[in-house]
Amino acid sequence: MAMIELENVAKTYRTNANVVHALRDCNLHFNQGVFTAIMGASGSGKSTLLHILGLMDRPTSGLYRLDGQEVSRLNDAKLSLTRCLKIGMVFQSFNLFSNYTIADNVAVPMRYAGAPKGKIRDRVEHLLRLVGLGERMDARPTELSGGQCQRVAIARALANDPPVLLADEPTGNLDQHTGEEIMALFQDIRRAGRTVIMVTHNPDYMRFVDRVIMLQDGFIDREINLYAERDAENAAASHGAGEESR
Repeated sequence: MAMIELENVAKTYRTNANVVHALRDCNLHFNQGVFTAIMGASGSGKSTLLHILGLMDRPTSGLYRLDGQEVSRLNDAKLSLTRCLKIGMVFQSFNLFSNYTIADNVAVPMRYAGAPKGKIRDRVEHLLRLVGLGERMDARPTELSGGQCQRVAIARALANDPPVLLADEPTGNLDQHTGEEIMALFQDIRRAGRTVIMVTHNPDYMRFVDRVIMLQDGFIDREINLYAERDAENAAASHGAGEESR
């Protein structure tokens, strides 16, 4: 089932006499429970696409359907509420409140949505256990490593149980080993049925995702279905093993 559908989405910016075509004629769908990476050179349109998907920017033209609802023309109040309830965002720089405990950081989206205090407490405890920080609820971000801070940011993104998780270079400030731990956590989130979409420059992470969308100059250059490639590799390996056993 398509959780997100984009039809002929374009985004242009005007700077003095110049027109910048950041995204052009974008037709995409993102199915429920699929982990997609968006890749491309700097200036290819990755951030613009992610900002539109995250309801942080509006397309200049085209349609955006999220969970069956056309959202690109919602007023600001409805757009903000939809973003709060249906989309979780993870950023490269974590964006945590340093003067809050990590429990309070995770609780922020639920408080904005008006969740009851008892539900907030139980949900925060569950999410911090989920990301391996159940024993550090009273810690502050300044007491944690970068990888732990990103785990808090992921827990916060899941606070309102959104069907979609977006990540903007989520491992950019982390070492390779910690980055791969975060990628494994994203895989677990995808297995739970969420749609995960990540912008990254790192081709090594293609082995963690199900699908790659390559952008170039605002256009979709190509899509790579890694499900299909892995199925073909597995079939070839099975065939080869069968030949050797004869």
